[in-house]
Amino acid sequence: MALTNPAEASQPLDHTDEEPIPLKTRRIHTFFEPLLLLVALVDAVRNTAGPRPPEPEIDVQDPTQLFCAFVNKLGHVCDREKGGKTVTSFVVLHDGADPQQVHYVFAMNKQSDDQLQSTRTYVRTLLRKVGQAPEGQLNQHDARRWLLFHILRFNRPRVMIYLKKLRDQATSCLKKCQADATEESM
Repeated sequence: MALTNPAEASQPLDHTDEEPIPLKTRRIHTFFEPLLLLVALVDAVRNTAGPRPPEPEIDVQDPTQLFCAFVNKLGHVCDREKGGKTVTSFVVLHDGADPQQVHYVFAMNKQSDDQLQSTRTYVRTLLRKVGQAPEGQLNQHDARRWLLFHILRFNRPRVMIYLKKLRDQATSCLKKCQADATEESM
């Protein structure tokens, strides 16, 4: 959490006018270890790297910004494996013979020929569907739905990892809540 004004730093808990909230000893220990870890991590990385800047707002009325965002997102939806092992980059080139035509060229690291061909087919299908999308906000529901389905299907390996982690965290959270509820009833 970033402070808006460093001069307004909060006082230590033993110097405040607020009344402490009584907690059972077991509850206090629940927070102690994560707080120590947080303090250690913050201290370890204090001067190493700045926070990642948020993605800039896209002016949807500006065709250049909109197109750049589209090409950027196209690269994101092609990385089907979680982690930094693979990266996809796109460049869009004007056709020298026909200025109305462009060529989408992509590069991926650590991919087999079969994986590259699979991604090529996927990108062609996405671009074709985007090109066929009807004009107007109201008519785009089915096209958007199809695109999202296709993107999720292609990225299934990565999505499955996220879902497994979410399921594991939810299970852990539920067990913790049940254990805490059992302790409180004693």
